[in-house]
Amino acid sequence: MNKLNNETELLLFALKERYESMHKIRERAQSVGFWSLGLFLSASVWFFKNGFAFNGSQKIFIIIGLSLGFYVLKDVYLRDLLKGFKNQQIIAVKIEDKLGYYSILKEKGSIKSIYPINWKKSGTEEGNGHYFDSTFSLLYVGFIFLLLSIFLSGSFCIL
Repeated sequence: MNKLNNETELLLFALKERYESMHKIRERAQSVGFWSLGLFLSASVWFFKNGFAFNGSQKIFIIIGLSLGFYVLKDVYLRDLLKGFKNQQIIAVKIEDKLGYYSILKEKGSIKSIYPINWKKSGTEEGNGHYFDSTFSLLYVGFIFLLLSIFLSGSFCIL
């Protein structure tokens, strides 16, 4: 019995570590996403408000530079966080399964498990979490707004 308690304690500790890692990764992605969105929108407004008029070659140079930076931010840094997040989810599901969180229980005429069975798909292509997708969408909106403000610089005069 003592061996079972030690194994359960070890699994619970490992699961707690996975949960904490997932929270940290989500916080990091959210922080980077919101800061980037804020910078994109602030720069856009600043360009328009100050009436910057970039010439064609300046626009191309700035847009290429920003696009490279955006690629590194989204497709290198944030995708790496997403990969780590999914790996943590897969490990957590294995631990949860070993602890019996997905075991079918008969309770008062109904059959259910402690955790919803569809959570076993977490971290896989079949999982239905979209947290990172919505962060990517916000970044796209801010980045497109910034590109448009550069592309249209000098075309409008706002106060």
